[in-house]
Formats: sequence, C-alpha cells, structure tokens
Amino acid sequence: MQLSLFEARKWENRKLGAAMDNIRNRYGYAAIYRAVSGTEAGTAIARTKLIGGHKK
Repeated sequence: MQLSLFEARKWENRKLGAAMDNIRNRYGYAAIYRAVSGTEAGTAIARTKLIGGHKK
C-alpha cells in the first residue's frame, strides 16, 4: 500500500474492508451490505440469489 499524506483513515478503512470480507466469506454475501441495498432501489440482496449475479 502506498502511504498518503492526505488520507488519515486509510488503515482503518482497510481493516474495515477486511472484516467485511471475513463476514461475507463465513456467512455469505447477504450477511452484510450497504444500507442502500435494503431500499427499493437496491439490487445487491436480490443479486445474491442469482447464479453469478445473473439470471440463467
């Protein structure tokens, strides 16, 4: 990772991303997602039920 003088929370964001990946690996993609995916406009939850994210 390249260090930045302007991005103070880079390591915190990276640790958060790793924690989210661990949860998804253990419990599936729909275990944790962005709040916007819970709205009518969100598609992430519906796509988890599709094979490869696409209809077959």
